Amino acid sequence: MDVLRPSNKHLVYDLVREAGLDVSDWANYRRPESPAANPKYCYEWAFWNAAKKTVVLCLWFSAMKNDRGGIFQSLN
Repeated sequence: MDVLRPSNKHLVYDLVREAGLDVSDWANYRRPESPAANPKYCYEWAFWNAAKKTVVLCLWFSAMKNDRGGIFQSLN
């Protein structure tokens, strides 16, 4: 599992943008100069674009578990 351990901290906004998803709406709030802080998006943990068949999931390494079936998270 160590291969999955994050080595850097990144903003969700930057990762979603880097994955090729449209983040232009993130600037549509009271602080357009800080789109990564938009509460409409910054607390989400899943992003997708059906047309591009792209999904971005935010998973917490500390919550990952490993068993014979693979690596998983069990959240409520």
